[in-house]
Amino acid sequence: PPPPPPPPVIEAEGEIAQEAYVYRSEGKRDPFRSFQLQQEEEPEISFGPLGDYDLSQLSVVAVIWDTRNPRALVTDPGGRSFMITTGSRIGKNDGRVLQIEDDLVLVQERFIDFEGNRTTAEVEMRMHRSRGG
Repeated sequence: PPPPPPPPVIEAEGEIAQEAYVYRSEGKRDPFRSFQLQQEEEPEISFGPLGDYDLSQLSVVAVIWDTRNPRALVTDPGGRSFMITTGSRIGKNDGRVLQIEDDLVLVQERFIDFEGNRTTAEVEMRMHRSRGG
């Protein structure tokens, strides 16, 4: 497209001529667009109750790790328990269990920032041990 015409010059009696300000939105972020982008290209797929919670809301209660197929027992805020294995989907951010160790569940989550860029992060969920008493 051809370049826009120059802004008009405004002249008033006894004042210096000024150029009228014209806002150009090319190359700028829409200030009225929400920071929480809706993922229209990928429909949100529910994968059960563990997908309803953030990882910080879930607790690792028990781990069976010295086996070919390690498993972990995770509880939600309501006290319900779920068994997860490597590859299980967990958390609001499309997390997948990467590794299960003696007191650790390593989850990889996918995030979309306010500019629409996709990033991944590895989150450690540790089992809280009793200190006796």
